[in-house]
Amino acid sequence: WQEHAGRLQDQVAEHAERLQEHGEKARRLLGQGLRAARTRLQDVVSAVAGGEATVGHTRVRLGRELAEGGFSKVFLARSLDGSQEYALKQIICYEKEAIEEAQKELGILRQINHPNVIRVLDAGMSDYKPHPGAKDIMLLFPYYPRGTVWDQMVAAMESGAQWPLTERRCLQLFHGTCLGVAELHKIGFVHRDLKPLNVLLSERGAPVVMDVGSAARGPREVRDRREAMLMEDEATAKCSAPYRPPELTQVEVGVVLDGAIDVWSLGCTLFCFAFGHSPFETPSEGISKLGILSARFRFPNGNEHRGQVYSTDFCGFITQMLQTDPRQRPKINDVIQRTMTLLTG
Repeated sequence: WQEHAGRLQDQVAEHAERLQEHGEKARRLLGQGLRAARTRLQDVVSAVAGGEATVGHTRVRLGRELAEGGFSKVFLARSLDGSQEYALKQIICYEKEAIEEAQKELGILRQINHPNVIRVLDAGMSDYKPHPGAKDIMLLFPYYPRGTVWDQMVAAMESGAQWPLTERRCLQLFHGTCLGVAELHKIGFVHRDLKPLNVLLSERGAPVVMDVGSAARGPREVRDRREAMLMEDEATAKCSAPYRPPELTQVEVGVVLDGAIDVWSLGCTLFCFAFGHSPFETPSEGISKLGILSARFRFPNGNEHRGQVYSTDFCGFITQMLQTDPRQRPKINDVIQRTMTLLTG
């Protein structure tokens, strides 16, 4: 009984510490949110008015806003002579942690030179004058007017046309995506947020992996309960739930977090290419956490979606990647090889 009481006391202390950490984090985020809200209108007006910005050694003219995140925006930008278009990502960092995250993203991208991973063309950091101590970080990327694979899928859903991604096209997009992910793994990082929305399309229709801001070092062993809870919180904030593997959905002590995380997400992504949604998410039922933890999902009747039929080998390949035990999933190089076999077979 005394031993049991001692364990309960440790758990209470652990949860109290976690609640305190959450409270401090919530206060910081609330402060950041209020500051961001006050400056949002100013930033948008500047962009619409055709304001100019210097990114590293590159001077550009800002255009319309393309996307917006928590404390970042992406603008269409042009060279001053109008001959070149860019995507400019602006990140306003109010805390040291946010600055380190932005610098990590830049550092990863500068280590990779591969056609299936987005390139950073220039970057710059300056003081954010409206708020002493804050930093304004800008990253300049190529602009991809075709958008993402997800954009293509949404257009097909809205038009009611036949599904545009045949089995072969799915595998072609998947192969290039895997090549990009393999480059991340080579330098010791796991992407952790792979999904169709994070796969751009080049002018020739080649896939380009983007948004490495959620990437983390790997492999990494979770050593204790506190680390497990912190890692689970981080995954909740940075990794999209329908594509998040079991070991990040419910983090256990002793688990090794490595490239198998991306292999699971790739399996979900390939399923989505073919059938229009994650295997663990449906329009009627939402996200199934129990389905993720047990790897329980179903293929549509006849492996058919909107006029496209997918082979048993194709669906079996997806199932191989969606194993609850990360040690049972194929490695990224095996995934690449299997994709090539399906493409050439």
